[in-house]
Amino acid sequence: MALMPGAALAAGGSISGTVTDAETLEPIEGAEVCAWLLESEEGFRCTETDAAGKYELEELAEGEYGVEFWARYLGYATQFYENETSRSQADPVVVGSEPVTGIDAALGPVPGIAGTVTRSSDGEPVEEVEVCAWPLNGEAEETFWECGYTQADGTYSIALEPGNYKVEFWPGGSGQNLAFQFYNDKTRWKEADTVVVKPGERTGGIDAELGPGATISGKVSAASSGVGLEEIPVCSIDSPSGELLTCNWTAADGSYALHHLPGDQYKVVFSIDFSEWFGEPVWLGADDGFATQFWNSQTTLAAANVIPLSTGQSVAGIDARLGNSVTPPVITPITPKPAVHPRRKHCRKGYVRKKVKGKVRCVKRHKHHHRHHPPLT
Repeated sequence: MALMPGAALAAGGSISGTVTDAETLEPIEGAEVCAWLLESEEGFRCTETDAAGKYELEELAEGEYGVEFWARYLGYATQFYENETSRSQADPVVVGSEPVTGIDAALGPVPGIAGTVTRSSDGEPVEEVEVCAWPLNGEAEETFWECGYTQADGTYSIALEPGNYKVEFWPGGSGQNLAFQFYNDKTRWKEADTVVVKPGERTGGIDAELGPGATISGKVSAASSGVGLEEIPVCSIDSPSGELLTCNWTAADGSYALHHLPGDQYKVVFSIDFSEWFGEPVWLGADDGFATQFWNSQTTLAAANVIPLSTGQSVAGIDARLGNSVTPPVITPITPKPAVHPRRKHCRKGYVRKKVKGKVRCVKRHKHHHRHHPPLT
């Protein structure tokens, strides 16, 4: 139990009750319950429900209290006693010298989506898959996406505003080389099914079965010496659409690997100029000083060689030798549009996308993250 600053002096009163799921009637463990004096807005005391969904707020001074039940991080909508949705409408709980019992709450779902991610090979759940919902409201440049991670049993839930979304499953943090996909079992953004979130409802069954991921690997070295080059960005490109997909940076010896690819046809770009590619300032590290190059030793996307991959296949030897020229490649400039169909672009390992002063930046974080972008034309 926590006593907040400004709390009233303790007396003999208490508030207790049980918090349950409004749909299943099962107890909710870990829901936060807080009470405060309505007259002074002071005397805050908070606690959490136990495995049986029970709580008790003890040593309360006499008076009328508001009580809040909060479990949004568990996927439940916030509620105030008794079954109210706003703080100002909370029914008062009168506390005297005796315990007040039966101050219960049945919490309904936060609008959003929920589902389970499993491995297609054996049906086992996959933990730490990042699930992102991308709003389709015509304001992509001004709208934040929402993401969550699967638990040990493969389940996830994401709180969302009502609207239409496309959902992506990215297994980069799972420790397994599984292929990313979009709902429902689609490999491209444009083909993804639209998920509708209605007010007051949690849309369940937004599941995914992830198959084996294909891999492209190789080495980037200096053309003059053959020595491996570190911290060179390497990205896969969907050959049919020209959309940028996964990215990684070369290791100290110049080696790299691009995992989590569905079976398809790809091109590879080395030492990519992200800001020119996306048509907007994007910070992903300092310029490495080399001109953008496409495999195999090509200077344009159109001329780049195609790499066909089957499900779970690994193709090695996709190498590059970079010179010191900084002559820009021939890339058609992109004009940002408000209603585009984005695709993934990764921040480097340890960074996450954030909007800073209206622009997307990569900010250091413990978890790997990525963002979408319009296709290259």
